[in-house]
Amino acid sequence: MCIRDGGAEAIGRVVAGGFGIVLRSRLQISVPGEQQPVPVQKALNEVAVTKEHGGSLVQLRLYCDGVFVTEVRADGLVIATPTGSTAYSLAAGGSVVHPSVPAILVTPICPQSLSFRPLMLPDTSTLRVEVSEDSRYGAHVSLDGMPSVFLAREEAILIQACNFPVPTVCNNAESEDWFSSVDSNLRFNTMFVDKHRPRL
Repeated sequence: MCIRDGGAEAIGRVVAGGFGIVLRSRLQISVPGEQQPVPVQKALNEVAVTKEHGGSLVQLRLYCDGVFVTEVRADGLVIATPTGSTAYSLAAGGSVVHPSVPAILVTPICPQSLSFRPLMLPDTSTLRVEVSEDSRYGAHVSLDGMPSVFLAREEAILIQACNFPVPTVCNNAESEDWFSSVDSNLRFNTMFVDKHRPRL
């Protein structure tokens, strides 16, 4: 927020103690078993598991709480928080989700089968993403766009909600801030309504 957009007034309210707090969920990843040792890492927006090479799809298996969900041939998978639902996940075709919804989003990136639609799972879930032994190549894992770890065939990562969310300050009310942000940044539904409608 810029000073000219009311930032100075908002900062004044924060200093005076008159503000609300929203807890933004995060994801954390770990590597199971005897794979390469990787410290637990956290992401505010998403964990992306993407193909190793530009021209070939990666074959990934997805499990939720130990239950096999599906095997996908795609450019990858995006596992996102509600905060990250307006970032990479949205660009891949995922849903826009209010930050207070306790969910983990699973969005395929250009899947070979169009029947694999985005999923919204409880934030209590533990997800396992594994590179199939039948995959031609391995997969890169990134957190909020930053490279993390490489997965060879038959290697996996575990993804779950972090116990320590990020507190963020509200400018007004939580939903008012969020809908205003969606409206101004995404131009939500502007092709179907009057562009001169009152802005939030």
